[in-house]
Amino acid sequence: MIHDRVEGFRFYGGLGRGLFRALSLLASGEAAAFPEGRHDLGEGLLAIHSRYVPREADAEPYETHRRYLDVQAVLAGGERMGYAPASSLTPLGPYDEGEDCVLYRGEGAWLPLLPGWFAVLGVQDAHQPGVCLPGFGGEVCKVVFKVPLT
Repeated sequence: MIHDRVEGFRFYGGLGRGLFRALSLLASGEAAAFPEGRHDLGEGLLAIHSRYVPREADAEPYETHRRYLDVQAVLAGGERMGYAPASSLTPLGPYDEGEDCVLYRGEGAWLPLLPGWFAVLGVQDAHQPGVCLPGFGGEVCKVVFKVPLT
């Protein structure tokens, strides 16, 4: 898992073209201009731009993915994301191929996601996004890049 400021995106250029492209789109401000919805950016890279009101921590399970890295960034508002190694949590069921997801229950650490910051989550990184951050209310505007691992 990586949690860093957007202006440091160049440090991650050696980790793959798709990841670097996603971080470049964040740093340039282009990602903020995407309309809401899912966008195919070519070479398997996807962007999902959404607006929502964050939930309480117990409302959603943790999740992991096998085919994609997640790059998550809040563009406006604020939320927190639960994080834990998947090996420390209890799976709620088998891997769902169609959703590219395993769901989990358990406890982890909290990461704030605020404008100007991003998180990169690998296959071993269970995450619980979209949780309300104390001191922030209202809607969050967020982009999630799905970076293919193949």
